[in-house]
Amino acid sequence: MGDILAHTGGFGMGFSLGHILFNSHESTVYTLFGETSKVKPNNSPRLTVFGVSAAIALLSIPFFSGAVKNFKKAVATENEEAMAFQPYFKVESAGNGMAMSYNF
Repeated sequence: MGDILAHTGGFGMGFSLGHILFNSHESTVYTLFGETSKVKPNNSPRLTVFGVSAAIALLSIPFFSGAVKNFKKAVATENEEAMAFQPYFKVESAGNGMAMSYNF
């Protein structure tokens, strides 16, 4: 869930920031009567998308910190028990050939 939120927020921030940076210049618009006027772009919707995307990306932080906490807890639990993990190799014949398996 944390990865989904982080990637979604990052994409939205990058997409809107790219539009803000590359569409920030004034453009010339021709009216019906052939007159020209300069129009400055309205970046408020893009800034709103950037803010919402940043909030979505920040929502991923608790998921990542919870995952790290659970990972450390799992490693500690695994390392405390002496008999918890005993892997072994097994070689056997399977019909026409040999088979080797790693069991855990």
